[in-house]
Amino acid sequence: MDYRTALGQIAAGVPLADIAQEAGVSEAEIRRTRLEPTSGFYLPPPANWRQVLAQLAWERAVVLQAFARQLEAEAERAVL
Repeated sequence: MDYRTALGQIAAGVPLADIAQEAGVSEAEIRRTRLEPTSGFYLPPPANWRQVLAQLAWERAVVLQAFARQLEAEAERAVL
């Protein structure tokens, strides 16, 4: 794996589409929750946002742990 691929994996967040699906709202609604509250297009976050984001964070943590193990294994092979 090269540096750019590895950095992209670390920097990648959870797509808004995934958040919207888990929260049971549209992606457009999630985008509107990110606006300034003074905006006429602002929507408050879904009531279950904490549970949704916690679940997605735990899922992302599992992916990142596997990724870290892969990088460590590659680093060890590169030294040998």
